[in-house]
Amino acid sequence: MSIDALVKSTKKLKILFVEDSLSARKITQRMLSQFFEHIDIAEDGVIALKKYHDFYNANEAFYDIVFTDLEMPNMDGRELSKLIIDFNAMQEIVVLSGVKDFKIVVDLINVGVKKFISKPVDVEELQNITGEIVANIRKKQLKEEDQLEVMEYNELLKQREEENKAILEAKVQELEEFSHALDVSAIVQKTDPRGNITYVNDRFCDTCGYTQSELIGQNNRILKSDKRSSSFYKKLWNTINSKKMYQTLFENKHKNGSTYYIKTTINPILDVHGEVIEFIAVSHDMTELVLSNEAARVAQKSKEDFFINISHEMK
Repeated sequence: MSIDALVKSTKKLKILFVEDSLSARKITQRMLSQFFEHIDIAEDGVIALKKYHDFYNANEAFYDIVFTDLEMPNMDGRELSKLIIDFNAMQEIVVLSGVKDFKIVVDLINVGVKKFISKPVDVEELQNITGEIVANIRKKQLKEEDQLEVMEYNELLKQREEENKAILEAKVQELEEFSHALDVSAIVQKTDPRGNITYVNDRFCDTCGYTQSELIGQNNRILKSDKRSSSFYKKLWNTINSKKMYQTLFENKHKNGSTYYIKTTINPILDVHGEVIEFIAVSHDMTELVLSNEAARVAQKSKEDFFINISHEMK
C-alpha cells in the first residue's frame, strides 16, 4: 500500500501511544503523525491504562490501535497489553521494543499481541505494520457491517412476520365469527369429493332428524328422496366437479321418512394446486314455504274445479 493510500485510510483512526523515554517519544510521535491525526500520549503503563478506560467511557468506543513500549516503569508493555486485551479482546496492539528475548515475544503472543516493531523505529517498518493493521481493521468493519445488515434484515423479517401474524390472527378471528354466524343462521354441511359427509352443524341435524354420529362418514345418498331424477343429480355433480357453484332446491328424505325442502348453494373448495378437496353446502329450510305454496295451489285447484262444476250444473 502506498503511503498516500495508507494516510487516506489512517487519518480518521484514533491511537494511543505509550513511551516512557522523552526522546524516543518525540521521534516516534513525529513518525506516527505522518499517518494519524488523533494521537493520545501516555508516559507509562499506568497512565496509559487510565487513558484507555477514559477514552472508552467518553466515546463508547475503543482506540483503533495501541502502540506501546515494552520496558517501562510502574507497568511494562506486557502487563499493559494483557490488561487491555482482557478488557477488549479485539484490540490491535503494536509492541515497540529493542529487546530480542524470544521468551518475552512468546509471552506477548500468548497474551494476544500479534504485531512487533524493533527499536529504533524504522519508518518503512512502521508503514508496513500500520498497513497490515489497517487492512485488518477494514475487514472487521466489513464483517460488522455485514452482521449489522443481517441483523437489520432479520429485524425487518421479524417485524413483517409480526405484522402478518397480527393480520392472520385478525382474519382467523373474523373467520371464526363468520363461521359461528353461519352455523347459527344456516344449515351447513361439508363432504369430500366423493360425496361422503365430513361435517354437519346442529341445524343440519335438526332439519334432517339424524345425529352427527349417524351422518359423518355416510354418503349424501342417505338423505336422497325418490322425487328427483338421476339427470338432476348428474347435472349437479358435473357442475360442482367442474369447480363451479351450484344452487338448487333439494327434496330430501327426513329420518322419519317425511320430505323436507332446502334451498342450497354448493361451493367447491380448492387446494393450492386448484384441485377440489371438499364441497361446502349452505342451505336454508324452505319446507314451510313449499308446503304452504302447495296447499295454496291445491286450494286454488279445488276452487277452480268448484266453479267449473257450478258452471256446468247451471248450464
